[in-house]
Amino acid sequence: ELPVEDSYWDNTGTVVETLYDHGPNLRTHKWHDWNNEGQLSYHVRLENVGDQPQTGILLTDTYPLSTTFNGNWGHNYWDWMNLSTPPGVLVWELPQMGPGEGTDIWFSVDLDAGYEPFRWYTNTLEASLDPSDSNPADNTYVDVAFSGGEVDNVGIDVYGNHISVDAPFDPITITT
Repeated sequence: ELPVEDSYWDNTGTVVETLYDHGPNLRTHKWHDWNNEGQLSYHVRLENVGDQPQTGILLTDTYPLSTTFNGNWGHNYWDWMNLSTPPGVLVWELPQMGPGEGTDIWFSVDLDAGYEPFRWYTNTLEASLDPSDSNPADNTYVDVAFSGGEVDNVGIDVYGNHISVDAPFDPITITT
């Protein structure tokens, strides 16, 4: 006998996946996290969503200007993986990836000037392109990290007589 169902709302889900023509198809995805105020951490996902094995894969990451690769990286790939580090770029070489297989890579970069407000850090990831790739558009991924504004929080006590601000020591004008 099945247990009594107490929440029907969690019994459904939707996944949308575009199907492409027969052939090779590598797909990239990437996201970032702020690792304290002086570092960005990136997570890369590479997948072979095509129906043919891929060999000699190059995955190139152009990390943001005003950052420096700090040597911190890892992966969960089941085979060897070579990393080259020319200035401003990380290049991973993977020997093979079968249909339906994928791997994750993670790494960190240091912000050269530490935390600075109003900064955008653009990072571009690109997987090598087979000339017959059925969807070349998903071989490249651009991630933009925004450092945030100079004011993190402004609190006004309407019934009292004070204003609290979490901001740098520069003058701030608050208009109400």
